[in-house]
Amino acid sequence: MSGPSLAPSLAGVQPSRIRELANVAFGMEGVLRLQFGESNLPTPAYIVAAVNRAIADGYTFYTENAGLPSLRVAIAAKYAQLHQVALDPAREILISASGVQALNVSIRCVIDPGDEALVLSPNWPNGSAIVEMFGARAREIPLIRQDSRYTVDFDALAAALTPRTRLLIYTSPSNPLGWVATVAEQQALLDFCRIHNLWLLADEVYERLYYGGAVAPSILRLCSRDDALIVVQSFSKSYRMTGWRLGWVVSRADLVAKASQLNEFIISHAPSMIQKAGETALTQGDDEISGMVELFHERMSFCY
Repeated sequence: MSGPSLAPSLAGVQPSRIRELANVAFGMEGVLRLQFGESNLPTPAYIVAAVNRAIADGYTFYTENAGLPSLRVAIAAKYAQLHQVALDPAREILISASGVQALNVSIRCVIDPGDEALVLSPNWPNGSAIVEMFGARAREIPLIRQDSRYTVDFDALAAALTPRTRLLIYTSPSNPLGWVATVAEQQALLDFCRIHNLWLLADEVYERLYYGGAVAPSILRLCSRDDALIVVQSFSKSYRMTGWRLGWVVSRADLVAKASQLNEFIISHAPSMIQKAGETALTQGDDEISGMVELFHERMSFCY
C-alpha cells in the first residue's frame, strides 16, 4: 500500500480473538452466541422506559465531562448500601462510556510508553491490550491452584517486578475463571502495591453476578482516600445493558480530575439520556438483579 504507513507503535496491538469470533457469529443465523459476557436476556423494561423518558425530558445536551452529578450521587449511594463505603461523588467518581472506556482512560492516567503492568491471568484480554496500545508492556501472572481454589501467586508477582512496573490489574469476580478474591487476598494485593509504589486497578464489573451473597466484596472497603487504587465498573452485566455502553471509575481525586480532562478529548462524556437510564437502573434494579442471578444459578446448576 502506497503513502504514509500506520503508526509503528500500533504494530504490537493484536486483534481481539473474542471479537473475531463474534464477527463470524454476527453473519450466521441459528447459533448460540456465547462469545461475549452477556446473556440472552434483554435490558429490563423499566430501564428502556427510563431512557425514553429522559429523551422526552430533554436529556439530549452535553453534560459535565465527569458525568451527570445525579448519577454520581446515585453511584455513591449504591456503594454505601452494598459496601458501607463513603465516596465523594463530586471528586471520586467518573462516568464513562462503558467499562472498557473506563479501563482505557484509567490506564492512560498511570501508564507511559516503556512502563510495565502486571496482570493477573487468565483474564479478559482488553486490559492487557490497552496497556500494550499505550506503548507499555503487560506481564501476565497466572493465578495458582491451591487447596481446591485459585489464589494469587505473590512470589511470581514479586519476581516480575522491574523498575518500570507501574500498575497491577486484577478482576474479581474473574472473567473467565469465576475466581473471587477473598478479603485477605484483596488486603494482600493492596499491601503489595503500597510496598512497591504501584497503582492497583480492580475490575469489579461482575460484582453482582455472585452466588456467595448479594454482592462480591469490594476492595474499596479496605482502602483509604490516599491509596493509589482504581475501581472500574459497568452497567453491562448487573443491569443487562451491554449495548448501552455505560460505566464508571472510582479512584483518588487527582486521577478522577485528570481522567475527566481526558474524557473531553476522547468522548466528551457518556450520552446524557443513557446516564439518566443508568441512574434509574441503580435506584430501582435490586429486585431485577436478584431474579436474574437466581435464573443464572439455575442455568449453572443444569450445566453441572
